[in-house]
Amino acid sequence: ATLPFASPEILMDLQMFPSEDYPSTPFHDLRHDVESLFWCMTFICVTRNGPGGERREELRPDYKGADTVDVQKLRVVNYTLFSADTHTLWDNKVQLFRNRSHYEEYVMPHFHQYFEPLKPLMKRWWEILQLAHRYPMLETIHLLLEKELDSTSKVLQLIEPTPENAKRTKKILERRREVLMKLRTALTSPQAQQSDIEAGIPPSRQGTFDLSPSSGRIEE
Repeated sequence: ATLPFASPEILMDLQMFPSEDYPSTPFHDLRHDVESLFWCMTFICVTRNGPGGERREELRPDYKGADTVDVQKLRVVNYTLFSADTHTLWDNKVQLFRNRSHYEEYVMPHFHQYFEPLKPLMKRWWEILQLAHRYPMLETIHLLLEKELDSTSKVLQLIEPTPENAKRTKKILERRREVLMKLRTALTSPQAQQSDIEAGIPPSRQGTFDLSPSSGRIEE
């Protein structure tokens, strides 16, 4: 896993809550993958300013209001959870896990306002991870998270975007479509086909990566 998004157990090869079910040396399993995705989502909510993935102005070195308390707290969250050395990342994430309410108290308040509707999901996701790290529930963790994701998806569909956010969303979808179309062209070029032949890929498998709008992989 990418270090900023890895579980603290994977970072230092130490179990956070050792027990008969979980020995002191952890093995990489589903809970760590689910947690890694959780930290990715947290990173986006804390450091991005909405659709398009642009970095928040408050985190830029030349931001004029850097000396305000709120901005300093935001930067501390970003540093201690995602930008610090491995030991600091491990220590801060372990402390969050051992103090269940701290994620909601100290991290969620710094979500960008665009991601405000995701707070109920992230809170519940955090609770699921708390259970998963304390009790053996590998067979149910994905079901619990899937339920929360489905519920959140239905809620988000009811939210009307602001004109500015709608414009930014349209722009990023157009850029994504352009990238995917270039990828399709590259994959179906004579050079790519020749590379497939040299790699021993059967002709029946060549050119089957469909990225056309009708495939459903490109949003209209």
